[in-house]
Amino acid sequence: MAGSERVLVVTSDHAQAGRLESTMAHMRAGNTIPVVFVVQAVAEALPGADVEAASVQALSRLIEEGELEAIVFLADDEDRGDVTSRIVRGVAADTGIPLWQVIDGQAEKGDRAVGEHVFRSVPVQVAAAIGRRGFGYWFATLGTGVLAVAVTVAGTFSYLAAPPIGLVLATLGVWGTLVGARLMHPYRAPGVVAAVVSLVTLLVLATDPFGGVQGSASILIPSTVLGWTWIGVVAIGSFATLAVPDLRGARVGRLDVREGAVP
Repeated sequence: MAGSERVLVVTSDHAQAGRLESTMAHMRAGNTIPVVFVVQAVAEALPGADVEAASVQALSRLIEEGELEAIVFLADDEDRGDVTSRIVRGVAADTGIPLWQVIDGQAEKGDRAVGEHVFRSVPVQVAAAIGRRGFGYWFATLGTGVLAVAVTVAGTFSYLAAPPIGLVLATLGVWGTLVGARLMHPYRAPGVVAAVVSLVTLLVLATDPFGGVQGSASILIPSTVLGWTWIGVVAIGSFATLAVPDLRGARVGRLDVREGAVP
């Protein structure tokens, strides 16, 4: 593991959690934050409740709030181990979070060794709703497009004000909108729409609005150092947005480590 990812470790009881202590220390040393979830603790806290349903709800909330990158779990031969397996499989299928299982024995091709333990990827049938383009998808795509137009127009009208303060503020606004449109959504369309719309808006504003002499510069974006700088700002932000990779697809490999991986 590399970076500051949060990895959720799910186990059936408190005793099992101790098995991963050395591995979790290895994760922390690599700047990965392990979060332990004990199914038995749910049963003790909610006597008589549906432990499986309560655990799925709690784990889903943790994933939404903590932006967890992966789930790993300990399996055993007890009944609670079967419940744990059903819980993590259900959560992984509903959220699209990659699922890994701690195994005994030698690592095989595709496994990941972290500290003293070996992790193996568990195939999960992802819920169909994850890949469906619903209202949120279209609202985000349209909304980021409209926001990109507004920010680009506002920046074009203000980047010449009190140089270089106006340019700095306009740059922050445009780059924040463009890159944010890509980072805030697991799918690419909102970011692509924001980037393309920003470039088209800038192109329209860069033309002579009054149809003057052929080749004359726009009043809003004159052929000066600041004018060309503003064009470069929007262009760089747009291309950077298009270059950001598919974050949902990238999460699948986040359990990888700098050493110990079996090719």
